[in-house]
Amino acid sequence: MLMEMVMTNNYSYPPCTLTDEETRTEMMNRELQIAQREKQEILAFEGHLAAASTKQTITESSSLLLSQLTSLDPQYEARAASSPCLPSGLVGGWCGWDRS
Repeated sequence: MLMEMVMTNNYSYPPCTLTDEETRTEMMNRELQIAQREKQEILAFEGHLAAASTKQTITESSSLLLSQLTSLDPQYEARAASSPCLPSGLVGGWCGWDRS
């Protein structure tokens, strides 16, 4: 999927070459489920860390790690990059890396 994005210079997800609407919807729903599960795991991890030090309850709004962590499972499906990595138009750089 990444190679297709690079070769076509079209960084949209799901890829534009995927024309079957049912498959596109299925991919997007699966991505949402994975992201939701990952969010819960990160909140649980951060809650465990906070419980050890400050005894504070961590929520989505008070989380410091949600925007900074992602799971890395090389045996799992490919996932869409986060929005800071694939902004619309990709002007300038990619993930904060300036190519100039």
